Amino acid sequence: MTLLTGMTVLEIGFMVAAPGAGRILADLGATVIKIEPVTGDVGRRLFPLGELSVMFENNNRGKQSLALDLRTSEGRVVFCDLLDGADVVLTNLRPAFLAEVGVTWEAIHERNRRVVFGHITTFGLDDEESGAAGGDVVAQAESGLTSFQGEPDGPPLIGQHSPADAAGAIFAVVGLLAAYVDAQRTGVGRLVDVSLTDVFTSLDIGVTPVVAASGGAVPAPRTGRFHPSITPHGVFRASDGYVVISAYGAGAHSMWPRLATAVGRPDLADAAGYRTDAERTARREEIVELIESWLARFPASEDAVRELRSGGVIAARVVTPHDRVSSPRARRRGVVATVDHPRAGPVDVMGLPLRISEFEPVLGPAPELGADTVEVLAQLGYDDERITALAERGVIARQGDGP
Repeated sequence: MTLLTGMTVLEIGFMVAAPGAGRILADLGATVIKIEPVTGDVGRRLFPLGELSVMFENNNRGKQSLALDLRTSEGRVVFCDLLDGADVVLTNLRPAFLAEVGVTWEAIHERNRRVVFGHITTFGLDDEESGAAGGDVVAQAESGLTSFQGEPDGPPLIGQHSPADAAGAIFAVVGLLAAYVDAQRTGVGRLVDVSLTDVFTSLDIGVTPVVAASGGAVPAPRTGRFHPSITPHGVFRASDGYVVISAYGAGAHSMWPRLATAVGRPDLADAAGYRTDAERTARREEIVELIESWLARFPASEDAVRELRSGGVIAARVVTPHDRVSSPRARRRGVVATVDHPRAGPVDVMGLPLRISEFEPVLGPAPELGADTVEVLAQLGYDDERITALAERGVIARQGDGP
């Protein structure tokens, strides 16, 4: 038995945020029925590698695919039938479209009071721009975090790895599971309203909280590869790449003495002008020169990191994605896993980054469009004649029907 055996999730999502949340629930053992247009989730055609979309495979593995046109009255009937047996409905579609097809919190709650409804948007459901085109890049920009990413004399930089979408998916899962547990006790579901902008703003544990607490008196300038107020903390040049080092703090718990000793300057461990982050930040250029000169002595940065770590210093090489996913550690920890795809054969995907005792994630390939349409409808009691009629009228699509 898996952790979420018995939970049925109806996912009406596209691209990353809602599909990513649904994928986590599927990994944990929930039955996730992906309801997508008869032409398929647009994500099926993005980031192709051969005949597969890497993005789609990683965000939709282990789900069932029901190709259904919710814009039709018959499609809405099918959805309502599915809703009767569901525990969670999850979406990141625009509120206006969902209102048009009758997939709203009010309608869902009236039909099945125990269902939890998770709705991911860019700004939140109560915002005047809740229906605006948005997503990850907008959330990054509107969060405030992008403004202080980048070099001091350069433009702001965004993360190219959809961090707001990924974080939004995780927070959606947290909210959905909490509401699901409550619904199991009370019999009444809740609305889980997730704003990508809210989520991404909350990820900053340093700069933004200080700006908020100071009422804006403390600025948030771009400081490039170094932290604006902690020194040394950032990315340092080595002979064969880059190394991250952090030696923060002051007093008895300061990490600076460890680093000063490791780089051959124990005299600076408790010297005046080096005892606090503020003092060291004022000497940032000098300290960067000291550290990078020391790193340059090592032909291999991994040897420098090893020496730093032996002295209790926080340090690591900046590795490439290939370095990471091909490492024994990544495979052992399940960060990368292999699934058998019916068309492509063995495919490596990003695994569930959790280790839970006596549990193995339920990993499978992403479904082909409409692969489970017939099975899902048959479980609702639809006979072959009714299913065929729905397919002929374009209300549903079965695997192989195609646009």
